[in-house]
Amino acid sequence: MEQDPFSLYPHFPAKLYSSAMLDSLEIIHLAWIVGHFARWAIVDDRVVVLSLCRD
Repeated sequence: MEQDPFSLYPHFPAKLYSSAMLDSLEIIHLAWIVGHFARWAIVDDRVVVLSLCRD
């Protein structure tokens, strides 16, 4: 993957990822959830992921 353009902005915790998903689902436990995030599809094969945690 190319360099993440959001790495230049340390106070904006977004990251660029591939939009590919697994074919199988995983069951998770409520206790595993530690935060929320926003996902924005910018092109067919890339998404921007932004943590919404207030650490």
